[in-house]
Amino acid sequence: KEPLIKAEIVFTDGKTLVAYLKQLGLESDARVYVGGSSANYYYDARGNVAGAFNYQQVLYIRLLPEDSSNKEGG
Repeated sequence: KEPLIKAEIVFTDGKTLVAYLKQLGLESDARVYVGGSSANYYYDARGNVAGAFNYQQVLYIRLLPEDSSNKEGG
């Protein structure tokens, strides 16, 4: 099982999401669509899929220490 990476994802519209990622690039089960958009999963602290995001809409991803507060609630 892959370790989870706690991260803050900042989107181009200014919204942020604190969640867990399996890796910082596209996962092997991610989808890339014509035009460059992609769908990648994010996880809760237990490793359950909590949703998906589009890398085309990501401004940057900041790594967080495991003990930081989690806006995602996981």
